[in-house]
Amino acid sequence: MPWRHTQVANLVWQELRRWWMSPTTWLLMATLYFVEAFLFFLFVDAFVTQLQPRNLVSSHPVGMTDAVIVPFYWWTGVLLVVFIPAWSMRWIGEDYQHKTWALLRLAPLSSLQILTVKFVAASLALFLLLAGFTLMPLSLLPEVKLDLGQLFSAVLGTFLLGETFLAAGLWCATLSRQPLQGALLAYAGLLLSVLLYLAANLPGFSSELFYYLTPFNHFKPWLEGLLDTRDLGYFLLSIALFFLLAWRRLKQDKETPQ
Repeated sequence: MPWRHTQVANLVWQELRRWWMSPTTWLLMATLYFVEAFLFFLFVDAFVTQLQPRNLVSSHPVGMTDAVIVPFYWWTGVLLVVFIPAWSMRWIGEDYQHKTWALLRLAPLSSLQILTVKFVAASLALFLLLAGFTLMPLSLLPEVKLDLGQLFSAVLGTFLLGETFLAAGLWCATLSRQPLQGALLAYAGLLLSVLLYLAANLPGFSSELFYYLTPFNHFKPWLEGLLDTRDLGYFLLSIALFFLLAWRRLKQDKETPQ
């Protein structure tokens, strides 16, 4: 079946429009932006009141980028663990819940095209969300000097981390017709990744397997401006794996008689 570019683009637009018009979207975004703004204020205040006086007498002063940008995006990544599982259910789970999945099954689109529409729309929404967060650090530019290269690296790393969580969430959403069950599966998986990170970074404990499996260990170098192809490969392979698993599940569902 040929790929219908215009039709797929229209479906992506419709998914984004439905996301933008949802009251749940505004509630989640308002909550996230409030928490992000509060964290950003705390980091800036700590720099001005605590670190800046020490920098005046220190031979190794800490810059605004390391003191504010790095922890800001680290905690943004942590917040994505809380936000993404519930948010990813909206892209597939709501179709199951509102009985609109049957219409997608009858559409002249393959399972791969349907999943691509969902993933592209969700990725664009995530990009817009992170772009809004980035306005906070950029607001400092008129007054302070930031390492824009490190800022770009942190934003890109956060986006890749969110994409990995999103792909995993979409796969979990395909495993159950109930959005709540899918969200719980996604939360369990992301909680496991957090536990692996904590275990891999315990004093006196060394496990290359744990270190490699958790996405947060591949996320930290991006915050420091260290672009490693191994970390990039980890994220791309993880996204591709979860996307493939979700596609296989949707393909089975589309081919199963109802």
